[in-house]
Amino acid sequence: SFDMTFKKHSIHIFKYFTVLSNILMGIVALVFAIREILYLKNNKEISKYFYVAKHIATTCVALTFLTVVLLLAPVFYKEKFFDAFHDANFFYHFLNPVLAIIVFVFFENTNKLSIKTALFGMVPFGVYSIFYLITAITHMSGGKVDTKYDWYGFFYFGIPIFFVLMIFMISLTFLISFILYKSNKKLYKNSN
Repeated sequence: SFDMTFKKHSIHIFKYFTVLSNILMGIVALVFAIREILYLKNNKEISKYFYVAKHIATTCVALTFLTVVLLLAPVFYKEKFFDAFHDANFFYHFLNPVLAIIVFVFFENTNKLSIKTALFGMVPFGVYSIFYLITAITHMSGGKVDTKYDWYGFFYFGIPIFFVLMIFMISLTFLISFILYKSNKKLYKNSN
């Protein structure tokens, strides 16, 4: 059976994009906060690379949120949809992504960023999907992936559906990244 809970305290939780995206967001938010404090103290300008990193990390946690809401919870939890948001998953799947989206869209001055930034938002998921695919395929037996190595259940419906899901996920990642970029450009200006 499929289980998305992150109650265990072992190194194995780092195989999940959910965990990695939240850690990335935490690191970027911390570094960004330190940089902003230094900016206020020294009256220096924040480099656009900090904003690019924030955009990338926000895209990652937004992808985590939407993947759970649109795919994993409805398919694997069905009538127990909200079980996907219990315990630590409340933070991983809901609170952290929603707060990151709100902060990025309404409070970050990303005037230095160009539309190309939307492409950068795809990089972490692209790298992760290659890692996921290689791990799954190297643990195939009889044309099926061992469920122990199909962490998100993407091979559950077979290999052809996996590739359809990957195309969908890559497209969703770009769409999220693009919408975050455009939303920030529109809503940050309007809020100031």
